[in-house]
Amino acid sequence: MLNVRANSGIIIPVMLLIILLRLYRERGRLKTLSAAFLLFVAGLSLSTSPFIIRNYRVAGEFGLTTSQAGFNLYLGNNLQNPDPYYRPVPFASPSPFEQGVQFTIEASRRVDKKLTPEEASSYWGREVFRMALNHPAAFLWKLFQKTLALFNRFEPGDHYHIGFVSNYVPFFKFPFLSLWLILPLGMAGMTMAIFRSEKSLALSAMFLLYAATLIAFHTNTRYRLPLLVILIPFAVMGIDCLLSFIKNRKPKGIVIYFSIATAFLIVEFLPIRGTDDMTPYYNTHAIILDEKGLKDQAIEYWERSSEMDKPPSAFANLSLAGKYLLKRDMGKATSYLDKIPESSFAAAAKYEMMADMMLLRGRIEKAVSVYQRSLEINSGQRRPRIKLIRIYERIGRERALQEKKRLKYISSFYTIF
Repeated sequence: MLNVRANSGIIIPVMLLIILLRLYRERGRLKTLSAAFLLFVAGLSLSTSPFIIRNYRVAGEFGLTTSQAGFNLYLGNNLQNPDPYYRPVPFASPSPFEQGVQFTIEASRRVDKKLTPEEASSYWGREVFRMALNHPAAFLWKLFQKTLALFNRFEPGDHYHIGFVSNYVPFFKFPFLSLWLILPLGMAGMTMAIFRSEKSLALSAMFLLYAATLIAFHTNTRYRLPLLVILIPFAVMGIDCLLSFIKNRKPKGIVIYFSIATAFLIVEFLPIRGTDDMTPYYNTHAIILDEKGLKDQAIEYWERSSEMDKPPSAFANLSLAGKYLLKRDMGKATSYLDKIPESSFAAAAKYEMMADMMLLRGRIEKAVSVYQRSLEINSGQRRPRIKLIRIYERIGRERALQEKKRLKYISSFYTIF
């Protein structure tokens, strides 16, 4: 759902405008074009109706998508994140089941007023605008980095990576046609053909509009894949155009084609920040191994991720600390927690686990202060609050009642998502 709202807000009006212009220019084909327009509307209605119905049943109001645009815009443009790729924030869980709720809770905390998801989305959108005004140079640099990331060969994602899998499944070492080859050929073909026909112009416009939403938010593998639907035919058209230049002995066209393709090929291999980060794939593999009961192998992959010392390594450190805590090896658990920096998305979870360790050692007052530190970072968490309530019920009933009120308030946000 990340970029659906942005895409629908930009691409759908453009599509309608193209159809209306065609209706105006080709009145002789009014019947055919009217049918095309109705088919477009019908297809759009069919694809969006499940979301509209779901939103009405949950929130009692009609909406095309869930209210996630604002906080996803913030995630994509947060200047505290030096990488051009998606990175979670400390005050909201990276879990898709909790992230949107906790962004809403944090926005409500900052304005000292309970906000609806839509109001919170608007708040985070304004925060991005404020960042852009206060730090224009840094914001423009961020957009430039994300533009380079869009055309980079690196495949950022939260799933398996073909290069990673090929280390264990030799079949995937086969040199399949991939983005690094298709992108420069497709971009060269698009540039050569963009103004040659209305169809090419319309396809190019769709490509640029969709690409703009990825730059505005952030690029992940699955979000970039739709661009290949346009790049592949343009790559074929470009090669056909090149062969025509060669056949008709047009050196100028040949030079232009190869210059464009080479420029994008160079951009693909630029060493921008984050393009060497393979830790998410080690983390994902470790999770799957752990779920299958292969605990030792899972620990091995988490340790490799931890050694790489990248932002997602915090997840591996947290997982390893949890494993050693279960074994009552407090020394090793603490050593992995100490690797998680204060700015990490895992900082709140780090302090929660540290407080758990304090409880096991009988240091109740210290555990209370550390749980509170976790909640200072991410006030939308429920689990640390429940643990605090259990402690307060033993040492201070009044404090337990206060914490129960806060828990009830926090839980009320989860019921509207």
